[in-house]
Order: sequence, then structure tokens, then C-alpha cells
Amino acid sequence: MKIVYPTWLTKCDDADIEEAYEEATVDCYGDEQGAGLVDMAIEELAFPFAAVVLGQPVSVVDASPSRNVGFGVDLIVEYGKKQFAISASSVELCDPFPEGHLYLAALLVWHSRM
Repeated sequence: MKIVYPTWLTKCDDADIEEAYEEATVDCYGDEQGAGLVDMAIEELAFPFAAVVLGQPVSVVDASPSRNVGFGVDLIVEYGKKQFAISASSVELCDPFPEGHLYLAALLVWHSRM
């Protein structure tokens, strides 16, 4: 199965993503790398920020470790007056990207290498 990731990742500099990866996984081995990336992505993202899910504009208000994907992040999005947990790989971040987005990018790229 081919993994398709959000197109916002193509606008990120590969060297910046690699730097975020190295910072998040320093002194991590094996599965610890995934945990380090998840922790850094959740801690460093600045909320709220604008995004798009299924073509609809949403506001991302929080993040949490994924309940469905090992070493994943769910973004908590507001649409209307409701909140939904959506896998980060299904959310298109809008320009300007929020502070901390490179850690999320590093996590998504790490998943694509597994």
C-alpha cells in the first residue's frame, strides 16, 4: 500500500526536516525515535493554526498521541462547533505554517521510511 502524505510537506526544506528529526531523536534508539518525534511534535506545535481537511477549512486547536497508529499524532480540529481527532497525515497545513511544524514533518517522513 502506498502512503500518501499531505502536500504541505513538499514546501518544507529537507535539511530543516532532517535537523528537526535529529533534535527530536537525539539519544533515541529503535522505537524510542518514534516516541521522541511524537513528543516533540505535540510539544512544539503552536495552536491554534489554520488547516484543511477534506477540502474544508478547519482550525487545529490541539494534538495528542494517535489512538490508531503507533507513533502517530492526531490533530484536534474544530469544524463548526465540533471537535474531531484527525490523523496528522490527513491534514493539510496552511501557509504560514505554525511554529513547530518541522517536528510534525519529521514524524511523517520517518513513517514513510518504515
